Formats: sequence, C-alpha cells, structure tokens
Amino acid sequence: MESLPILIHWVARRVAPSISLRIEKPLRVHHQQVVLPGPLENAVETVAKATGRDGRILILLDPNGGCPKVLVGELRRRAVLARSDRRIRVLLAKMGYEAWFVASADSLVGHCGITQSTTAVEHAESIRNARGMAQ
Repeated sequence: MESLPILIHWVARRVAPSISLRIEKPLRVHHQQVVLPGPLENAVETVAKATGRDGRILILLDPNGGCPKVLVGELRRRAVLARSDRRIRVLLAKMGYEAWFVASADSLVGHCGITQSTTAVEHAESIRNARGMAQ
C-alpha cells in the first residue's frame, strides 16, 4: 500500500513530468470482498468523495493467481456504473504486485539500495511470492 503512490509518482515523472499529482492514501479492500457486489462500489464512492470533483480513480487488484484478464473487465464495468462521472482504470497483477518490481528491476538500479548487478527477471508475473524477491 505504501509503495503505490511512490510508483505512480515515479511513472508520472517519466511519462508527463510537467503534470502535478496529488495522490490520496490508497483504500484497501481485500480481493475476496471486492469481487462481491457492494464492496467495490462502496470503495469507488468513498474514493470519489475523497478525491474531489475532478479526481481519477485507479483500482489495483493483487489477486495472487487466476486470470486477471477475466476479472478486469467486470470490475471496471461495475466501478464505472458506480461513478460514471469519473475516469476509472483497473489494473490487475497476475501473481502479485511485487512482480512488477522484479520485472523492472534493472530500471530501478540506484534507487532504494538496488545495485548495478541487479537484472530484471523474465516472466516475473509467473513467480509466486515475488514479494520475497523484491525485498
């Protein structure tokens, strides 16, 4: 949860350095709950209120297995139904959010103690427990 705002700022600086972002504290909803009717919609409403009239909503789900492609469309459809006035994006990590850091490890050299000898791992999203590798 703590790394998500850092990651978003890091990407934004590289993609659109002139844009200023204000990122609210992420709201955590467990995967088992968010797939049920109600919790996702409630979370979208809560975040919409916290971000103001022009706020955008990013839903990041870390299901740790299964096929994210099957779930992402349904979650986005439900989120947009809950707040059609917002720009909403849904991202799902296949095996774990931390796998993204393992996959891009070579781009992180020089940050957070990551050394020159660090290299990216091919097919990182197929690794279970990438959190252990990313630490």
